[in-house]
Amino acid sequence: MKIKLYSLVILFIFLQCASLGQEIKVNYASSFDNVNHPSVAYWFFAANMMTEDRYKGKIDSFARLSKYNLIILTERDGVDFFDSRTMHPIFQKVVAYAHQKGLKIGLQIWKKDVNVAIENTDRLMQEGEVALDENGKADYKTEAKHARDMET
Repeated sequence: MKIKLYSLVILFIFLQCASLGQEIKVNYASSFDNVNHPSVAYWFFAANMMTEDRYKGKIDSFARLSKYNLIILTERDGVDFFDSRTMHPIFQKVVAYAHQKGLKIGLQIWKKDVNVAIENTDRLMQEGEVALDENGKADYKTEAKHARDMET
């Protein structure tokens, strides 16, 4: 009985304090920094993007007008990312300029097997950075985190 009476008194005091009309100030944020995950954009890198004024203009646009901070280049319009003699100098300049603007660059490298149905493929994005050697080659390995084994 004493416990019930004590509980009722505490509840009554709490309700009295809550009903005094305490003012709560709410601050709304229009945006906040995303510090845990990159904001990814795809850049369809076509032959007309291979000149310095074109790729710098595109990078400037990303940096100035968007919230993207990881830009994935995917080859289009006859561009061959496996042609390292042509692409290595361009990639080197694109990445260096993007880094000056606070952006990261990634490449979408497709296996040259076009006879695989999309439903038979897996997709996983991993982040890393590696320098290419003088022949335009590099080795990069990463371990999938929090991804399940998709083999059947």
